[in-house]
Amino acid sequence: QVGRYGVAERVRFAFAVSHPMQWELQRKLGIILGRLGLVKSAAQLFVELQMWEDAIDCYRLMGNLGVAERLVRSRITESGETPTLLCVLGDILGDDELYKRSWGLSEHRFPRAMRSLGRSASRRGDFAAASEHFGKALAIN
Repeated sequence: QVGRYGVAERVRFAFAVSHPMQWELQRKLGIILGRLGLVKSAAQLFVELQMWEDAIDCYRLMGNLGVAERLVRSRITESGETPTLLCVLGDILGDDELYKRSWGLSEHRFPRAMRSLGRSASRRGDFAAASEHFGKALAIN
């Protein structure tokens, strides 16, 4: 039945259809590439799209911690410290102080910082502190 309506008739409704934005489709492609194990291709796509957090995650998965750290530091230099960037940097460096700064910067509203502190305390064997941190994260969620 497509031939029954001309191009002019169909074009009238082109903007009424909810198409995803091109960058949304490309981000989904990057996620699929990552799930398929094509992490380097996903990282390149995310860098092109300037989706820095996704690109940083890819570099961490590939074991390129130096590249990931440089990317995080350049984002901090360009746009300032954010709770998310501080947590990502803390993940890369294994520094609990960065999680604490993230928690303070978020005015105690960013559960990822507490979850990261909880995981770190758990790895050290400090289960009482881990329980406290996880409890704070759950209270926010």
